Amino acid sequence: MTIKPVIPSDRRAQFGGNRNELIYASLLTMQILLQRIWANNNWAEQLRALVAASPHLPMTEMGFPDDWLERKEWGFVG
Repeated sequence: MTIKPVIPSDRRAQFGGNRNELIYASLLTMQILLQRIWANNNWAEQLRALVAASPHLPMTEMGFPDDWLERKEWGFVG
């Protein structure tokens, strides 16, 4: 990706360190922005369904942490 999100130091744990070149950082940035501007969207749910329907995705190589579905930023757990 040519444009990478800048990860603030206080959010590095959310993003898996400073791995902003991986797609997970961009997807998480989009999720955080969407939560702020469109609170009742279902973008994260659509992403979860897409990932579930694609079991051969290289999730680790894409930067997804093992517990990404349990992280509060995605809104799947209360």
